[in-house]
Amino acid sequence: MIEADVEVVDLDPAQWAVLNELVLEARRFRKWGYVLHNDAHVLTRYPDKLDVVPGDPVGDPQALAERLLMSADVDRVVVIDRHGLPAIARAAAVLVAPGGPLTRYREEVEELYWTSPAVATAPAPPANPWRATRALAEAVGAGTVHLCVYDQACSAAPVTAIALTVARGSVVRISSPAAETADVVLALTASDLVAAMRSSDLVGRLVACARDDVRSRGLSRLPTLAAAVTSPSD
Repeated sequence: MIEADVEVVDLDPAQWAVLNELVLEARRFRKWGYVLHNDAHVLTRYPDKLDVVPGDPVGDPQALAERLLMSADVDRVVVIDRHGLPAIARAAAVLVAPGGPLTRYREEVEELYWTSPAVATAPAPPANPWRATRALAEAVGAGTVHLCVYDQACSAAPVTAIALTVARGSVVRISSPAAETADVVLALTASDLVAAMRSSDLVGRLVACARDDVRSRGLSRLPTLAAAVTSPSD
């Protein structure tokens, strides 16, 4: 959903740094567990608190993922068959389209990974964030979207903000917000943003949080995401 020749202009370094820190915080505290197995036996696991040890029989990978999810303080367990990883890599290589949008490629690889027989997970695979992001851009169609993040609900000015100019359902320009009125404003707190990035439905959670903030507007332009949100504020 990002054009190959997208313009990236006038980004505020300080605000961009804050946004980067929020993304890193969301990743840093994500609680996922992983088990890698080979020939039906566990090779390794992360973190160590998962109730398996190298050499244990795997049995049904899906049943193992569900059992470990119930017994460990993690939000997701992913059980991976090492023998299946080369097939995923080969299939991902076939998807490469020279000159095509990177976001579409990442969307397809995400789908490839979670649907592979080499990967079992509990709970169910997360929503594809790249597909949801494309749906957001297509719903806007054309216009400017501002993502404004506040340190707390009552703060007057955002600690970071980014403006996305959308045309033909794709992002054609990324910049710091200008003075002109945006067509869509997604306003949320920093904690909302971090929680959304940890959730299984990133874009749906972002829009849901924005609808709870009176500073948001233009959200009625997002009909394709209506099932994910309630109580529009505009």
